[in-house]
Amino acid sequence: MPRAKKNTPEGKIATEKWKATMKEKLGSDEAVSDHFKRIGSKGGRKTGRKGFALNPALARVAGARGGKRSSRAGIKNGEGKRSRKNEK
Repeated sequence: MPRAKKNTPEGKIATEKWKATMKEKLGSDEAVSDHFKRIGSKGGRKTGRKGFALNPALARVAGARGGKRSSRAGIKNGEGKRSRKNEK
């Protein structure tokens, strides 16, 4: 069964049913509002720190290692195409 659109009579009926159910479960309109505020506030805080975000020193070492292994000849010595050292 497809969902009812918000601005249709069916959608308004569905919204009223949903509000009544939530009010019955939580007790009051204020409790419903607080419930969704709590849920919304968790969204941004729940992200887990992973990878290099946990250890910046490890990120620095990995970046240096990648720079040393570069296959672009002049990059290692700062002699790349766009280097200002070559413009003199």
